[in-house]
Amino acid sequence: MSGRKCRISFRSGRILLFSLIAIVAAVTGCAPYTMQGRVIEGPNSFITVVSADDPRLNAATNDSGLANVQIDVTLDPNEMRPINEGNTYTDLSGNFSMPISAQGAGFLMYEAQITATGSGFAPVQKTMPLPSGNKCILVVLKEGKGKINRKNNLIDETMRMGEPYMQ
Repeated sequence: MSGRKCRISFRSGRILLFSLIAIVAAVTGCAPYTMQGRVIEGPNSFITVVSADDPRLNAATNDSGLANVQIDVTLDPNEMRPINEGNTYTDLSGNFSMPISAQGAGFLMYEAQITATGSGFAPVQKTMPLPSGNKCILVVLKEGKGKINRKNNLIDETMRMGEPYMQ
């Protein structure tokens, strides 16, 4: 019997460490991000980020969920090239789930412009940081009517402002 011990050389240890870091980055960085939330009726219209265990998100304890409300999401709306993530609709309990395709969403910082519109309810729009994976969006809509001022593309807006000077 020899008294040899199993040793990992410095080079092998470094390769092992970098491999482990690459695997962790691939697993967490490439995981799809889904923005989830619920739309309920309330006395005022607003959008906020809440903990995933907020009781207002639970359809069993809060039956004021609103069905068929349209949720639109645009990432980095104030940048020259905003990312339109599209829209989704709430289910019969007012819940919604929307996959966000932007790379690093939920991990990297993105500004998200969230707009909620439903028939017979005052629409609401808010720009805020995209919530992390353990948070949800709570949308409260007030009964009534209203209008959302949608921002246009920065280039289109600049061209429209310059039209009087181009004639």
